[in-house]
Amino acid sequence: MHAGGPRILEAVGTALDLSHEALRASWESLAEVGNLSSASALHILAATLDHDEPPPGGYAMLLAFGPGVGAEFVLLHRQDPDSGPAPA
Repeated sequence: MHAGGPRILEAVGTALDLSHEALRASWESLAEVGNLSSASALHILAATLDHDEPPPGGYAMLLAFGPGVGAEFVLLHRQDPDSGPAPA
């Protein structure tokens, strides 16, 4: 999740009943590099994939928040490398 700041991480974690571990990459990104604005989403996605999460075949949500009430949510599915190319 885009780490806009501690209040956003805490509010979304509470609203979606997520553990601190579920938002680990977001908290680490915020502590290490701060709010990178929209680039935070890609920075956190790269860190998540570096930790081999989600596992092949698994799902993840990419969340980003903008000024005002802007919000974007994307469901990601990690392709299993043994299953061949993703369908078009």
